[in-house]
Amino acid sequence: MGGCSRCESLVPYTLSEKMFLHVATPTGHTFTKLKKGLEHRLKVEMRSNGYLYIELSAQEYQSFAERLENLLSKQEMHDSYLMVLSEDHQSITPIDALKATQNLASFAGIASAQWLVKLIQGGHLTCWFQPIVSSITQEIYAHECLLRGHDNDKIIDAQTILTAAKSADMLFLVDRQARITSIHQASNYKTQLKRLFINFNPTSIYDPQ
Repeated sequence: MGGCSRCESLVPYTLSEKMFLHVATPTGHTFTKLKKGLEHRLKVEMRSNGYLYIELSAQEYQSFAERLENLLSKQEMHDSYLMVLSEDHQSITPIDALKATQNLASFAGIASAQWLVKLIQGGHLTCWFQPIVSSITQEIYAHECLLRGHDNDKIIDAQTILTAAKSADMLFLVDRQARITSIHQASNYKTQLKRLFINFNPTSIYDPQ
């Protein structure tokens, strides 16, 4: 077995320029809502064996995710499943089908977090070093590493980054990347940064052992 793909690679979260979705809903009511809500905006087909076939371009990912949240309840999103393919396969092996299957809520999270994927791909996560001052000596005791993102002149706060990461199930990867970024940037200021406090989410540690 290799390493943890969820922790170390953006591949599971990166959508290609065009995606082909095969969607199965838990009830006929959900199916009808989804079909009627999407068919005037996207290429949507009802296939003979009772599922929806949807083609999405990269420009439609965000609006698709937002539309899903308006059309369906959270329970419907979790109970609807889709197979996500980057090519319009007519046949697929069982193992590839399993790897390509997720619930609608997961896909919507990934679709709406493509900005975060691009942020990380471009190396635009950064760290700010917040001084921690001793109440006794009034001197700087250590520095806390604060996660930030930057997109041109825009600064993106940690809460925005982590909220998107949680929705896309990217907390493992983002948390790891934040720690690596903190340590890498701190290495450039060894004389000034004698102690570091690095934040991390305990649930992002896959196996504490």
